[in-house]
Formats: sequence, structure tokens, C-alpha cells
Amino acid sequence: MSTLPGRLPFIALGVICALFLIFVLAGKDLLSFIAYAATTWNLLLFVITVGVLLWFVYSIYMRRVLRARRIAAARMRRLMEEARDREPPHNSR
Repeated sequence: MSTLPGRLPFIALGVICALFLIFVLAGKDLLSFIAYAATTWNLLLFVITVGVLLWFVYSIYMRRVLRARRIAAARMRRLMEEARDREPPHNSR
């Protein structure tokens, strides 16, 4: 049983063949099909590049935010411990 990533080359080949048939049936020539395929490929590469850049910026930003929250939590914990240590002991009867 194959998974989706294993089938991707066959799916891509099927899409290319279907697009080629659509172009042939529409009366277009091979050169316009190649130009359309190149345009589609460039658009796909652009979308992938933008996605990777956005993921990179988001991961850097999230790492900084999480680090700042962790530092703030540690600082608050330390302040609470110091306040508890300075507090005089309660007289329990």
C-alpha cells in the first residue's frame, strides 16, 4: 500500500497529461502549452519560496516570544520566592 507522497510523481504526471490533452483539444499548439507549464512552475516555486520565508520568520518570532515568556516567568517565580523569604513567619497557635 503506497502513501500519498509515494503517489505524487504519478499524480503530477497525470495532471501534466490532462493539461496537455486540454491544450490539444482546445486547438492550442505545443509552444503555448510549454509556456503555460513554465508559468505554472514559476508560480509554484514562488509560492513555495514565500511559504518557506514566512515559516522561517514565524519560527524566529515565535522562538523569541516563547523565550521572553520563559524569562518573564522565571523572573516572576524568583520575585515571588524572594517575597516569601522576606515575609516574617506566621505564628500558628
